[in-house]
Amino acid sequence: MYRHFVIPIPIGAARYVKAWEFRPGNPRVVHHATMEIDRTGKSRQLDEQDPEPGYEGVIAPTTASPDGYFLGWALGHTPYAAPDGMAIPLEAGSDLVLMLHLRPSGKVESVQASIGLYFADSPPSRVPALLRLTAQDVDIPAGEKHHVVTRTYRLPVDLDLVTVQPHAHYLARQVEGTATLPGGGTVRLISIKDWDFNWQDVYRYSTPVSLPAGSTVVMRWTYDNSPDNPRNPNRPPKRVTYGQRTSDEMSELWFQVVPSNQTDRDIFTRSLRGAVVVEEIKGYEMMIRADASNAGLHDDVALMYAAIGNRERTAAHFAESARLRPDSAAAQYNLATALFLLGRKDEALRGFDRALALDPQYANAHRGKADVLRSQGRVEEAQRELDVISSPR
Repeated sequence: MYRHFVIPIPIGAARYVKAWEFRPGNPRVVHHATMEIDRTGKSRQLDEQDPEPGYEGVIAPTTASPDGYFLGWALGHTPYAAPDGMAIPLEAGSDLVLMLHLRPSGKVESVQASIGLYFADSPPSRVPALLRLTAQDVDIPAGEKHHVVTRTYRLPVDLDLVTVQPHAHYLARQVEGTATLPGGGTVRLISIKDWDFNWQDVYRYSTPVSLPAGSTVVMRWTYDNSPDNPRNPNRPPKRVTYGQRTSDEMSELWFQVVPSNQTDRDIFTRSLRGAVVVEEIKGYEMMIRADASNAGLHDDVALMYAAIGNRERTAAHFAESARLRPDSAAAQYNLATALFLLGRKDEALRGFDRALALDPQYANAHRGKADVLRSQGRVEEAQRELDVISSPR
C-alpha cells in the first residue's frame, strides 16, 4: 500500500534546513518513505478529497524534491546532515508530502511517523545537483544467476561528488560504481558485495571526490534470479522486468554533486536530463507492455517523447490515451495538439471539436482550434474561437 500524507510546515518565513531525521513509528510495516515539497496546495486538495488519512494514487505533479537533494528513508538510513554551506531552502506556506510504502502484516496496524527538521542560520552558499544513472529496460530471465546491467555517463564539466545512493530490489546482489578519468585511471566510487533491499542508506564521502570533465561514471548492477538467491521472492523464479513495484526490478545509482559554478551546473543538468529521459521512456514503454490500458502511463510517456522531439510517438501515445478515455476533453485536446504539430491539420480540427463537444468552455481547445484555423488562412473563424474565450459567460 502506498499512502501520501500532507504535513503543513509551521514556519512563518523562509528557513534553511541543515539536517533532517525520519522515524517510521512502526518499522515492521513501513518499508520506505519519500518526502517532497508542495508550494501550491494541490496536495492538500487531494488529501481533502480522500476520506481516509492521507490520499492514495499518484502523487501530485506539483510536488518535487528540493533541487539537488535526496529526501528518502529506508530501513538502515541514518539522519541526514547537509555539508557546510548546503542547507535546503524551505519557503513559508510549503507542505511536506510524505509517501509511505506500507506492507500489510495480516492485522490492523497503527503507524505514526515523525519528521524532525533542524535549521541553519544562513542561506546556502553552494547549490548541489543530482547525477543519476538509471537503466529502465531491465529484463531478467527466470533462473538466470548472473545478470549484469550497466550504464555510463561522461561528465561535461568538473564535479565534486558528495554523497552516493544505490537502489535496486530483491534480485540485486552486487553494485559497483566507478569513474574512468580522462587520462585512463580509475576511481572506485561505491562497492556493495551483498546487496540487501531491506537495509539501504545514502552514503557520504569523508572527503568529496573530485572528477574532472571528460570522466566517465560507470554503474554496474548484478542480479541473481535463480533459486539459489535466498532473497528471491519468487518460488520458482519467474521473469522480472523494470517497474515501480517491489516485485519488479530497478537499476539506480545516484550521486549528489557540486559543480564549480552556476554555468557549469546548467550545462550539467541539461546534459544529464537528455540522457535520463531516454531511459525513462524505456521504462514507461516496458510498464505499458504490462499494463496497456493505463491511460496515465500513455500520457506520461507522450510528454517524454515530446521533450525529445519525437512527435510521431507523442501522437501515438496520446491517441491511445484518447481511445481509453473517450469522454475526456483533455485527452482529445492532447491528441489534437500532437496531430497539429505533425501537420495533420484536418485531423487536429476534428480532435479539438471532439474536446469542445465534451466541454464547450474548454479554453485551451478553443485556442488550439484557433491556431489551426489561422494556419489555414481562416482568420475570421479563428477570431470567433478566441471571442468565445473572452466573452462573458
